[in-house]
Amino acid sequence: MYLQSLALLTYFSVAEYLINERGVRFEDGRVEKDIDAIVYCTGYLYSYPFLKTLDPPIVTTGRRVLGVYQQLFNLHYPTLAFTAIAQKIIPFPLSEVQGAAIAKVWSNKLVLPEKQEMVMLEKKQVEDLGDGTSFHVLGYPKDADYINGLYDWVKSASDEFGKHPGFWSDRQFWERRICVDLKKKFIETAETATSMTELGFEYEPQGNEADWGKS
Repeated sequence: MYLQSLALLTYFSVAEYLINERGVRFEDGRVEKDIDAIVYCTGYLYSYPFLKTLDPPIVTTGRRVLGVYQQLFNLHYPTLAFTAIAQKIIPFPLSEVQGAAIAKVWSNKLVLPEKQEMVMLEKKQVEDLGDGTSFHVLGYPKDADYINGLYDWVKSASDEFGKHPGFWSDRQFWERRICVDLKKKFIETAETATSMTELGFEYEPQGNEADWGKS
């Protein structure tokens, strides 16, 4: 019961704590009782103590990584890169395409923009996203667009690809879009389903499934 309730708290906001029942009432009206513990996950700060001598610094408040281009390359030290620092992402495909970008840049097959241009791009991102944790928050569809954007950039390298990183088709965009609803439905149906179809989700092809990794 504890594990199930803990999972439910991940996907639904709590409207009321029911002390006598050791339970909670969620915003959708459902009630869970006999909960042993509630864990509040409040996030984390970015920290790179092994880089603390760098000037300008990599972090100050810890709310974000400073001086990065494409959420990846340091503006002042081009041989320094940070993978998967973005939040609300699918980390493995994102890290894979970031790795491809790093390999191309560091092997001189792909050229970073001029430093001033990268500085201006980061400044514009700060204006749009804020200078705190929100700077790194992608989420859908930004994370999917980011993956495909990096893919296209890596493809423009002088020798194109060695190993193709992932490229997201319409189907992958659709799966990313519904993933939260899919998890909720899975929990609501006693976690017994073995396919998306059983949960009531059916993909309607949009035309580019055959383009995976080719666009």
